[in-house]
Amino acid sequence: MLSVSTNLRRIMISRCSSSFQHLPVLSLPPTNASPDQEATFSTQLRHACHNIGFFYLSNHGVRNETYVNALSSSQQFFRLPMAQKMIIDYRNSPAFRGYMDLGCENTAGKPDRREQIEFGVE
Repeated sequence: MLSVSTNLRRIMISRCSSSFQHLPVLSLPPTNASPDQEATFSTQLRHACHNIGFFYLSNHGVRNETYVNALSSSQQFFRLPMAQKMIIDYRNSPAFRGYMDLGCENTAGKPDRREQIEFGVE
């Protein structure tokens, strides 16, 4: 059986446009990294975010069990009836955090076809 991270990488790569050949894999520097290591990572991160839009992060220390639990929890949430999801509607948050229904976000002037939850440290 493949790990969740391997499955996610394969799904992400299969959905990408043909404008690049591989999913960037960035290695998180250790907490005692040198300034040069941090600068190299920052350059790689900026490139991946600006030019590709996403990346895979390795050496982060998150256990596979955490991925599995997060994926399961998100699937449970998005299967809920709309009324239950709307209890945490982002419009009720002063920081616009919470559930966003299909079409709430736009890209290039067109509604996005995704549901999402916005969250952050308040």
